Amino acid sequence: MVAVLHDLNLAAQYADQVLLLHQGGVVASGAPVAVLTSAHIEQAFGIAVELLPHPSLSCPLIVPRPRALTRSEAHFSL
Repeated sequence: MVAVLHDLNLAAQYADQVLLLHQGGVVASGAPVAVLTSAHIEQAFGIAVELLPHPSLSCPLIVPRPRALTRSEAHFSL
């Protein structure tokens, strides 16, 4: 079966093999644990992530890291 997923956590949980693409090119392919790395995800999506142990499954839990605020964004009042 072939499925197209944009939810990397679902891919990590259910896929036997993953093909990670960026602008039509292959970033990585293979087992989810080998493909869904911080470096590959940042290369494909341009976001930094943390890979944490999933609390109940034997796969990583992919969590986006918050981006650093610019000086102008950091100046706000509550």
